[in-house]
Amino acid sequence: MIVKNCLTDDINEALGLTNEIFDNNITYDKLPEYRGKRLYFTLRVKNLNKVGAKINISGRKSISACWHVHGIFLECLLNINPKAIILTYWGKGNLTIKKDKGGQVKNNWKDWNIGSFFKPRYVSNACNCSFEIYDKGKKKGINIK
Repeated sequence: MIVKNCLTDDINEALGLTNEIFDNNITYDKLPEYRGKRLYFTLRVKNLNKVGAKINISGRKSISACWHVHGIFLECLLNINPKAIILTYWGKGNLTIKKDKGGQVKNNWKDWNIGSFFKPRYVSNACNCSFEIYDKGKKKGINIK
């Protein structure tokens, strides 16, 4: 993930809020690093058997953070720093996620098929997340689709 107009403190605060929802199971692959004016980092899970782990199309759990983790993290980050701009590869192309002039987050909750035509699997269902995360997120004022 690449973030512009942001400090590492903003990223760490967003990670802390995300961890409140995902039982402290989310971490970085490596610490965020600046390259020029942009921050680069990847979200991972600490424990594959806890909530937030991505499940590949084959059914195997991955250390990659799932769609819900990324979505909630980005909502938190944009609430902390509304001027942040996130550049990411989301689905089948590059995507810019930011707040519009009205304060609404744009392009965050895009869902797509990671399976096939005959065996579809949407990225929103490729994890072990439960409806509890929706309740936890809404209590914290996070808009979860």
